[in-house]
Amino acid sequence: MTSWKLASRASGVAMTVALALGSGGLAHAGEIIELESVLGDGFILIDPDENVVEPGGAPVTTDLNNDDFMSDNGFAPNGVANCLMASNGLACDAEPGSGKRIKHNLTGMGALDTVWAVEASGGTTEYFTFGKITNQTDLRMTGFRIEVGTGSGDNFVLASQSGEALSMDQVAELLGKAAEWEGNGGVDGQNPLQRAFFPDGLFGTGGQEGEEGYFTAPDRSGFYFVPEGSDTLVTDGIWGGYAVLFGNGVLSRNQVPEALFFDNDGDPSTEAELLYWKAGDLWLDGDGIVQDAAAVDALLARDDYYVDIIEDLSNANLNYSIDVGDIAGEQLTIRFVPVFAPIIMAAETDFQFDVAVSLDQTEIPYLFYDQSTATGSEVTINPIFADFQEVTGALNSLSSDAEIRQGLETAATSYLRNFGIQAQLASRDQLELVLRHVDDSRTSHDGRIAVFLSGSLSTGDIEQSANGAGSDFDGMALAAGADYRLAENLRLGAALGYGQNSADIDFDRGELEVDALTVMGYGSYGADTGFYVDLVGGHSWVDFDNDRDINIGSLSRHASSETDGRQWNFAAKAGYGVELGPVILGPSIQYHYYDLEVDGYAESGAGALSMTVDAMEFASETLWLGGQVELPIASGANSFEPRLSAHWVKEFEDEGAFVATAFTDGLLPFITPIDAVDDEYVRVGAGVTGHFQASSSMPIDVSINYDGTLANRDYDEHRVSLEATARF
Repeated sequence: MTSWKLASRASGVAMTVALALGSGGLAHAGEIIELESVLGDGFILIDPDENVVEPGGAPVTTDLNNDDFMSDNGFAPNGVANCLMASNGLACDAEPGSGKRIKHNLTGMGALDTVWAVEASGGTTEYFTFGKITNQTDLRMTGFRIEVGTGSGDNFVLASQSGEALSMDQVAELLGKAAEWEGNGGVDGQNPLQRAFFPDGLFGTGGQEGEEGYFTAPDRSGFYFVPEGSDTLVTDGIWGGYAVLFGNGVLSRNQVPEALFFDNDGDPSTEAELLYWKAGDLWLDGDGIVQDAAAVDALLARDDYYVDIIEDLSNANLNYSIDVGDIAGEQLTIRFVPVFAPIIMAAETDFQFDVAVSLDQTEIPYLFYDQSTATGSEVTINPIFADFQEVTGALNSLSSDAEIRQGLETAATSYLRNFGIQAQLASRDQLELVLRHVDDSRTSHDGRIAVFLSGSLSTGDIEQSANGAGSDFDGMALAAGADYRLAENLRLGAALGYGQNSADIDFDRGELEVDALTVMGYGSYGADTGFYVDLVGGHSWVDFDNDRDINIGSLSRHASSETDGRQWNFAAKAGYGVELGPVILGPSIQYHYYDLEVDGYAESGAGALSMTVDAMEFASETLWLGGQVELPIASGANSFEPRLSAHWVKEFEDEGAFVATAFTDGLLPFITPIDAVDDEYVRVGAGVTGHFQASSSMPIDVSINYDGTLANRDYDEHRVSLEATARF
């Protein structure tokens, strides 16, 4: 089967047609002449198997200005004189199953506009439409709207707003079979009745596929399909057996199940017989009884049995009528607007949309059929399905789009970038304690051996990004080590560090604690003036303790997880100190590199919302350009050195990343974006070091310092540190 796309997915294509007559007036129209164009998110299928040629739809007009057609039972279109149908040369009264429905395929979240050329008739003509809507959006459609108006794309105007003599057919009291149709939605409707229903061969009394419906014979199934004003028809939920098996929305073509078909006549132009359908690894009959897999395999070994998807589960047939009167211009538009679950419609960011799509997939019951059901038994459904129903119900019932967006972000882990930033800060703080120590050592000339102990306290916040939640955090770091002066200005040493950062995620989404144990080696060359260089390298073992709080309306869950990571750390600092009067100042340059790997993990405790997160990688590579100034002050045998520093920092690893994530018991994994980081910011520092000569003749250095990260769009950090060094 082939198709001809009359238009691409490009939504919002505007068409402006107004044909001026010689007198400067506009033509008035009441007769539809042809399907002129199809614009927006979708196409009309050209189906050679059913002799449908371009453009896929055509008007048939045999009773111009007839606006009073009434069916015998208020229901069936038997005897309609004027219709819109597939362009296959048939008449309005062609037999059911002859391929006379216009096949509207929706391929995106935007509208599909079918633009029809019209001519003057001097009256009003009623056209019955034989239509079909096919969902190829890759999303479940919970419904759709059909609107009549003029223009297309952004220039579309509803008929009621333009004042044109164009409308859906007028409604009247439901009579006979129309009153019995469950999907009529009220006490009045069009005549023949407007209907949106699933194919009879699957749900009902039979169609092309057989004498009775495969799934729910003889009961029909469809959408409630009701007028909204004079120019619109809307769906309002699904009735019948479709929802029990496949959920409260029409499946997209990529979501329908496979089935085993039997070609009982060897004619590819006729419909094959549907024998069994597949849910996971189970083969089922129409009553949901599990079939013997070996028996199915034996049938598949024959040439007249084959597997294909059940396409009609993504289709709904459409019956409705429009009234075309005197229209200024020469076109009218029938617009098809897909409707999706509120969580799909409300999502704004990539992360919100991916979470919404993953959760919306859990609304499809057959995907949760218990794969352990025994052959010959009626299939049962996994209890986790009910849990997902509770979650999606809570999300879809929130009162505003803003609340739904917040709910989507709390449903999944929206703060994965915190893992990287917090771990890098915990390790960086330890390295910078060592850098502070070796910087102080250049101004002390006493002793070959130095032993130091440093500690810091920090606080800060991580800003919310497009796809990630922020946090407020507090941190602490400790470092202890010893070094040996090999030569006049050369020292080598080793240190052990420990750091911890504890973050409260914004919007009460939970807590993340990061612990990092680090071994480091370091070296320093230089004196208080002239050239100097400091190097520190180390490896950190990182533990993550994650407690995620989930609050969606009245639904409350808590997810817990733990995982490990490893980080390589390196920092180098070089500069030149110049003595100018009482001060020592000069330029300095620093290079920092941090490479973090975080193991994947699985949460527990949140039921359907417990997540599985794949391994993550984070890297930071920065260049610092700036300088510092010191003011040595002597006080007897002791001395003090107040100092200031400032650096512009350039981040080279500023690109974002993506992490594979999933609800552990869900169906559709999704990608969680980790947004790019700010590539330029400022680091500042201030402190004072005191060199003291103890009574035991052991020199002791004590320093207190402040370091801050400023002008960074992603986070700020403020840290106070204290160090004590003994030399002997």
